[in-house]
Amino acid sequence: MLSQKAIDKIRRMFYINWIMEVHCKLGFSDESLYKTISIIDRYSSIKSINLKEYPCLFITAFMIACRHEEIKMPTVEYLLFLTCNYYSKEDVLNMEKDIL
Repeated sequence: MLSQKAIDKIRRMFYINWIMEVHCKLGFSDESLYKTISIIDRYSSIKSINLKEYPCLFITAFMIACRHEEIKMPTVEYLLFLTCNYYSKEDVLNMEKDIL
């Protein structure tokens, strides 16, 4: 996180709390939450992220983690709804390609 210019510890904590609330609401396993944060941290350590991309990174990492850990995963549309449809499905899929 030291290399990130747009994101500080407080913003990161805010988004982690936000994804934890989503995680708890959906009743997913702890492993999916841990994997989400791991994906975010590893991606953030190698690529600079601007503030506008950060929520997209979180929902995309959550989607990837749920694919590995959960039987039923949230839809892309639901994850976009969580961001008030600020991003498009294409934005999330492009972020997923970049992460993977």
